Amino acid sequence: MFSKYANTLAAYERNTGSRHPLDTRSGVSLTSPLKRAIRGTDNLRNEEAELWYGDLTIGTPPQSFTVDFDTGSSDLFVPDEYCFANCGGHSTYDPSNSSTSKNMYTPFYLLYGSGEVLGLQYADTVNVGSYQIVNQTIGSAYVMSPEFSKPNFLPDGLSGLAFREISNLRPPTLMDNLNATGLLPRPVFSFKFSALANKSELIIGDVDNTTYKSNTLVSVPVTQKGYWQVNLDRLSSSTRQVGPSRNTSAIIDTGTTLILAPKAIVDDYFSTTEGAQCLPNGICTVPCARINGTEPTLTFAGRDFKVSPETWNLGPVTPGSSQCIAGLGSFYSILFVLTASFMIIGDVFLQNVFSIFNFGYPPEIQFAELV
Repeated sequence: MFSKYANTLAAYERNTGSRHPLDTRSGVSLTSPLKRAIRGTDNLRNEEAELWYGDLTIGTPPQSFTVDFDTGSSDLFVPDEYCFANCGGHSTYDPSNSSTSKNMYTPFYLLYGSGEVLGLQYADTVNVGSYQIVNQTIGSAYVMSPEFSKPNFLPDGLSGLAFREISNLRPPTLMDNLNATGLLPRPVFSFKFSALANKSELIIGDVDNTTYKSNTLVSVPVTQKGYWQVNLDRLSSSTRQVGPSRNTSAIIDTGTTLILAPKAIVDDYFSTTEGAQCLPNGICTVPCARINGTEPTLTFAGRDFKVSPETWNLGPVTPGSSQCIAGLGSFYSILFVLTASFMIIGDVFLQNVFSIFNFGYPPEIQFAELV
C-alpha cells in the first residue's frame, strides 16, 4: 500500500509542481453532443469480498477486459498482446487489431500496493457503462509483477477513477474524458458493494435511488483534489471515541480492502480489546470468539456509519486459527508509520454504504445507509 501512495504522491508533485499536503515525509524524494439521460451501469463481480471488478472494452472492433475500478488511483492499464511476464490467463490488448489505436511512443511504469506494471502508452476508444470515450490514454503492459498474475488477481487490469493530479499516464484521465463527452446526466459515479453474487454495481452518470435510505444521505467535500480525500469526523469503537482520529484526512479508496490508519490510531483502537494483536505487516487480529462487537463506527459530516460484523471479520488468519483478521490495520512502511497523518477507507467500510463520487465543482462524496 505504501508503494501505491508513494507513486501517486510523486505524480501529484510532478503534475502540480508542489507537494501534496498529505506528503509529510521529511527528506524523502518522491520523484521516481446534447445531454441525454443515459445511465451507464457496470455490474461488478467480487473476489472473496476483497476486490470488486467489472467490464470495459478497448479498441475498434472492441476487445473485452475486466478491470478493478479503483478510486485510489487515476490510470487505466491492461496487459499487452506481447506481455511476457505474469500475464497468462488474462485477456490481452492487441493495438494492431484496432483501427482507432494510436501508439504514443511513451513508456510508463505504475506502482501499486498490490504490485507493479510497465509498458507503452496508447490512445484508443474505450467503452464503459454505456459510454464511448475516444482517444483515451491506456497503459498496455508488457510486464506485470506476480501480484497481478492469475489467480492472485482475477481482473485483467485496473481502471483508476481518481483525479488527474495523481495520474502517471498522459492526460486526460478516464474520468475527465467521461465528463467531456457531454452525455452524463450528472458528473458522478456511484458504487454499491456486496459480498453476494449479482448485488454489486458501478453506475456512471447517475445513482440508483432505490438502493439507499435518502434520509441518511450526507455530503462530504473533497478537501484536496488528487485523491478522493475528505475529512473524517472521528473513528469510534463500541465503547468510546478513538482520540487520535478526530478530524482526520481520509482517502476513500475502492481499490483497498481494509480501513488503514496511522499506528497511533490503530493501537488506541485495539488497546481495550482483550487478545488483540497487531502484526509487523500492519494486520491486526482479534480472537474469533470475541471479534463480534468490536466493529467501528465512522462519522462523516456528523452522521455515524457503523461497520457490520460481516464486513469487519475477514476470517481466521489461517484455517483453524483462533485469531481472526479485523478490518482495521496500520501502515506497515516505516516511513508511513512515523509520519502518516491520514487514513485510507477501503471496502470493509464501503460495503456498508451507498457511495456517490461527484467530480463536478466543487467535488464531493456522498454516503448513505443501504436499504
